[in-house]
Amino acid sequence: MVMFKKVVGLFLGAVLITGCSPEVEEKTTTKQPSETIKNSKIEQRYDEIKANSTEDKINAFNAKGDDDPTMLRGIFLSDMAKSLPMLIDDVTLLTEVTAKNGMLFYQYTIKGIPDNILEGDSWQQNMREILNRNYCDKNAGMDILHEMFPEGITHNYHKSNKLIFTYIVTPAICQ
Repeated sequence: MVMFKKVVGLFLGAVLITGCSPEVEEKTTTKQPSETIKNSKIEQRYDEIKANSTEDKINAFNAKGDDDPTMLRGIFLSDMAKSLPMLIDDVTLLTEVTAKNGMLFYQYTIKGIPDNILEGDSWQQNMREILNRNYCDKNAGMDILHEMFPEGITHNYHKSNKLIFTYIVTPAICQ
């Protein structure tokens, strides 16, 4: 059985090495155009991966803990930044997303709601209930956010460049 595994391993290694050889590619002239495009995309992706595999990046990767969410947080924040601003509803615009010490921070701009409503208990209580419900919702997306930002989410609402309401949701509210 061990001998069989060695033979199969050597055979696969030979196929992979030969398949990547430029000489083999030159000899194969009957490839379909779509197959050639797929291969060039694979080669391009391989080149990107190799270029990204610098010693510094590999050392930084190895220095991370197995459960360190730093990289995932960075990807999330980068993707969010590309999507901003986001119109949440007719009166709310999400303008900035940042993170610090395991806490996610959302900055919103409010327009079209009179100050007396924004400063009233009804609107603020309604917002607390909505934010609590959304944060404690049991779905894969929120579960991932909870893992990435274990301290919770701070929601800051601004009107006319003035902070009018802040609410922090934490895992404790979901219990």
